[in-house]
This record gives sequence, structure tokens and C-alpha cells, in this order.
Amino acid sequence: HPERIVSVLDSWRPIFIEGDGLSSVFRKFLLPRIRRAILSQWDVVMSPQKGVVLYRIMDVALSRADDTYEGDINVSSTHIKCALSGKEVMDDYILPKLKSSVRQWQPTLDETPIESWLLPWMPHIEKKHFDELLKDVHKKLRHALSPRWDVMDESVFNLIRIWKGIFSESLMDSLVSQTILPELARALSDYCIDTPPKPNNLQLLKSVSKWHESGLLPKHHIESLIEGELMLNFVSALHSWLSADMSVDHCQVPAFYSAFKAAVPLSCLEDSTICAYFYAALMMIDASVQGDSKQLEELNPPSRMTISYRSTLARRLLEAKTREKLAVGSSSSHRPTKTFYQGFVPGVTRSFREAFEDLCNQNGLLLQPKMGLNAKKDGKQVFECGNKNV
Repeated sequence: HPERIVSVLDSWRPIFIEGDGLSSVFRKFLLPRIRRAILSQWDVVMSPQKGVVLYRIMDVALSRADDTYEGDINVSSTHIKCALSGKEVMDDYILPKLKSSVRQWQPTLDETPIESWLLPWMPHIEKKHFDELLKDVHKKLRHALSPRWDVMDESVFNLIRIWKGIFSESLMDSLVSQTILPELARALSDYCIDTPPKPNNLQLLKSVSKWHESGLLPKHHIESLIEGELMLNFVSALHSWLSADMSVDHCQVPAFYSAFKAAVPLSCLEDSTICAYFYAALMMIDASVQGDSKQLEELNPPSRMTISYRSTLARRLLEAKTREKLAVGSSSSHRPTKTFYQGFVPGVTRSFREAFEDLCNQNGLLLQPKMGLNAKKDGKQVFECGNKNV
């Protein structure tokens, strides 16, 4: 019965004439019992509130001991000794058990969520010590999610979002960058966009968008994911569908376009590059409706090549840095690079060769016509791009 600690100390208060008295009683008679209860009886995971209640009552008892005497009695000495007793309980008994429980925690297997038994201690533990516990939690999460995990698995999302606002910004960024973003990028890269669309075909995209909508993915990350891993797949799938049969059911196409666009995070639709891809898709649909096979062929997207989440993120960060320099009046030789479909804007004519040359330039690759044997395929010029023929 932890609440008896207070009543015991209250009953002894009138007896002592020296300020160290109650502190001595606590250390000699009560502290061993508290230690025994914490070490042998308290279950950190299954009974978290019992430990918290015991510590809070002990804290109240020690506070009363601090306030027992006034006048000529050395109250400050009593305060120091009582405070040391409370710190001793926390540092020597409670924290070691919490650390041990965190080390034994298995994020994807344990039925009892860690937040139910760790977070109640947050107001009672010094920040530097609680930060150490959070670092251990971070390591366990990173290790548990280091193998491939299913992006459609709701439990992983729920496991991570708990720590938003609890982890420091740097710790959360590290966790998301190391364990979440690579798997989201891989899932989008492998994503097969069905045409005509099938039921629930966009569910993966909705699952990815949820990470951004919850505040776990910053804007520049979700935009890089959508542009680098998804948009080229989208326009390629649409182009293949429209090119395979010029008599395609044009009632299905707008519905497919609208459903796909609605599944993309709203903030991404404000990005000029992503909007350019959607504009290119509309031009494809228009060419198909008009029966203009030549225009549709000119809109044929290139292969993925080096476009990915990481390369897109690197480009976007460089462009953002350049804009910052220009905003403060600094000179810079770097200009933001154009990407594939930024050429397809009203009033601007731009070939895929020009767009592809821009892509090669931004990745340090030389694009040049192939000479000699195999210089043409199907009557078209073959180009050398690095060590690849295109």
C-alpha cells in the first residue's frame, strides 16, 4: 500500500526535533521496502501505473519531510537529503528496470504497446535520462523495420506515428529517412498501374499519402517520392493503354485520370513538375480522342533510366538551395534543371530529345549519336548515353 508512506511519515513528524529525522526514518525503514517492491514485485510492462503511483506518493512524502521544520532547524539540509533519496530511487531502481524493459521490447511482436508503460514516466524522469530511453526506442524500431516491411501494413504506420512530437525532430527524421522512405520508394517503384483500372488499384498510393498527411513525411520528401517513383510510371501506363488501341473506351480514361490524381496528396498538385506530368497525360488523352496517332507517339515517355526518389530529392534540394542564394542576392552558376514533362506547357514546344538531353546533363552523362554498326534500329538513330544505348 504505497499511500501508507505518507501516513507513516506524518505520524512520526511530532517526535523529531532535528531536521534530519524524517529523512533518516525514510532511508532506514521505508527505502528498503520501496526498493524491494520495485525490484521484485513491480512489473514494468503489465503494471506501469503501480510504479508511477508508488513514485509519486514517495515524492509527496519526501516533500512533506522537507517542510517539517522551520526557525533554527536546518531545513535546507533536510531538503537536500530527501531530494537525494528520491533521486536514488529513480536512478538506482526505476531507470534500470525501464532500460531493461526497453531492451527486451520487440516492436512488431509484443502485444502490449510500449507507449502504455513508458510514456507515463515522461513527467517524472529528467529530460537527459528520458532522451536516452527514447534513443533506445529509436534503435529498436530501426532494427525491427530494417527488413522489408509491407507498406500496406497499417500496424507499421501506427507504430511510428505515436512518436511524432515525442522524438526530437532529428531523431524522427533519422527514423523516417532510414526505415520508412526507402520502403515507400521501393513500393512505388514496383507499383503496377493497371489499365483499365482495377478495384483497389490505387490503395498503395493512398497508403503512401497517409504518411505525409499525418505529418511524418515533409513536403519535399513526398514530392520527391511522387515525382521520382510514380509519375513516369503513370504517364507510361497511360500512353501504353492509349497507344495499344486507338478505339479505347474514352469513358474509362477520364475516370482513371481523375481517380489517380485524387489519390495524389493535395500538396503535390501545387508542384510545377508534377503538374507538368498531369498536363502531359491530358495531352495524351486529347490526342487519343482526336485520333492523332502521330501526336500520341511524340508524347511517348522515355524509360525510367536514372529517375528515382533519391535523384529527384537531390535535385530538389539543390534547386531549393539555389533559390535561397538568389533570394539574398548571391550569384550562382547553377540554374534549376527542367525535367521530362516541364516542356509540355501551353505555348511551349519541346521534344523528348531535348528533355532527355536535360536529364543526361543533370546527371553528368554525355548523350551523343552512335556511329558505325548498329547506329540505327527500326530506321531510327540510336544514341549513346554513358555506357547505355537508347
